[in-house]
Amino acid sequence: MCVSAVIGFALFADVSGAQEPTAVEPHVKAAFLYNFLKFVEWPADVLAAGPIIVCVAGSPAAADSLKAALRQGRPQDHDVTVIEVGLDAEPHGCHLVYIARADDASARRWLTKLNGSTAFSVSDCARFTRLGGIANFFVEDGRLRFAVNVDAARRASLHISSRMLALATIVKDEPASRDVRPLR
Repeated sequence: MCVSAVIGFALFADVSGAQEPTAVEPHVKAAFLYNFLKFVEWPADVLAAGPIIVCVAGSPAAADSLKAALRQGRPQDHDVTVIEVGLDAEPHGCHLVYIARADDASARRWLTKLNGSTAFSVSDCARFTRLGGIANFFVEDGRLRFAVNVDAARRASLHISSRMLALATIVKDEPASRDVRPLR
């Protein structure tokens, strides 16, 4: 199966049975996270020391599903380690952080913790990208979709593939979020 078919399948997964974004099956979100790992590039020095570290907060089921998906392949030929962390954890050393079931207040706390890092931050908090996070999940017309804040990705020194951005809803920072993750 070609790469575009894989990303198209996972990134437009039908979740018509879901009542709200947090009700989406964890394995569907894990498929998105797996594809994010394939289409995001970190600075070379960031990944030189070892595997990509994925920290998952608030969804042990998504962490387990991502671990299972990773047994099928290595995104960008990198080893990946998935770590479950508490919602109050410090995300030191995380390259991709998924914060499940976050409200605005907890999203802001996480973004403050990630300030100045090269972590690709993802949440299902409805305003996560507008607050300065890099990606957030949402349901539209019964399908799980995602938004990307290109300003936040740039600040984190991350390069996101144009193929991934073509499938995303692109957002920019809200003025207040500029204080959360300042430009370098």
